[in-house]
Amino acid sequence: MNYFDKNKLLTWAVVLLLLINFGILGLLWFERPHKIPPPGNMQPGDLMPPDRGPKEFLIKELNLNNEQKKDYEKLVEEHRSEIRKMKEKIRKEKDEFWDIFSESVNDTAAAEKIASEIGADQKEIEMATYRHFKKVRELCNEDQKKIFDEVIKEALRMMGPGSPPPPKH
Repeated sequence: MNYFDKNKLLTWAVVLLLLINFGILGLLWFERPHKIPPPGNMQPGDLMPPDRGPKEFLIKELNLNNEQKKDYEKLVEEHRSEIRKMKEKIRKEKDEFWDIFSESVNDTAAAEKIASEIGADQKEIEMATYRHFKKVRELCNEDQKKIFDEVIKEALRMMGPGSPPPPKH
């Protein structure tokens, strides 16, 4: 093979690789998932778009009837309101916690007290979530309760941090 044949082969290889790269970029661009709604359409504390969260997942999986859906949506709103209040309280406690750190005299005892309050509030969030899903389960008929017991961990994982670990296979 002479010098010109090697360059011709190299040129075609580069052109082919560029075409493949552009093709992949095009697929990624045009096949990307739908955009997440802008923050204005989500409630504070929501981790997912409203149409793909644990609420819709449970409605679909449990095949809730219209009356159950209304009751469930009422429970969800009550739970969200309760959790928002607790998270706001924790946020204020954390601000207070770090304010102690920046004071001229660091007060370890005060920091320990606030950290304990934050822990107690976090525990209350977990218990509120437990009570919420206990009420949701009570909405279900016997067949739905069996399904609920199978899918609850998946719904909790959708809710974000602090959810149960993935199942072991």
